[in-house]
Amino acid sequence: DMCADHEHLQKECVHLIHTNKVLQLEKEALQTKCDVLEENAENTLQAGEAEEAIMKIQYSAKQQMKQFSVEKEALQNELSKVSLEKDFFRGFPFVAEEAR
Repeated sequence: DMCADHEHLQKECVHLIHTNKVLQLEKEALQTKCDVLEENAENTLQAGEAEEAIMKIQYSAKQQMKQFSVEKEALQNELSKVSLEKDFFRGFPFVAEEAR
């Protein structure tokens, strides 16, 4: 009869409303997961870019260290020459006199 149908429809309606709420909550949870995954992807990308920048800086630093090494060696050679010249001229008293 009509009353039984009406009651059945009402129960079904309550069930659908409940299902709808559950699905809504699941949708929100999935959205949150999506947001987190997007943020992680963004962070991973930024970390990758930062790592690349660090590697470039390290490479540049190594190049500068090589350059400094070359310059240091050149200066040490220059210093050795000056030292040798000083020792050489030390053997000549008149030059040593003028140098004082």
